[in-house]
Amino acid sequence: MQAHYLQHVPFEGSGSTEAWLQKSGYQLSGTQFYISEELPKVKDIDILIVLGGPMSVNDEQLYPWLVNEAQFINANDLGHPSIEICNFHLMGVHNYFPQLFLQLFSVA
Repeated sequence: MQAHYLQHVPFEGSGSTEAWLQKSGYQLSGTQFYISEELPKVKDIDILIVLGGPMSVNDEQLYPWLVNEAQFINANDLGHPSIEICNFHLMGVHNYFPQLFLQLFSVA
């Protein structure tokens, strides 16, 4: 089984998630956006882990790779389990359900 993580900054790594996945029989690969924007094919992974970072889902001008990442997360959400940590779990809400995204932040 293949797990893939998306890492946004060097100081927010996979931590204990990596050991848990390996113990559970997963091979682990990752995309470190601060080094490369290369993403695997969605069909080649079984679980996706999206790590946090200091940027928000609205920082697409500062971090243009956020657009490709959001598309990748949304494609993954169509058939694979994912663990989405920090603000990035909102990418799917932001892209698929903009009214809900606005309601969440209007209430908060």
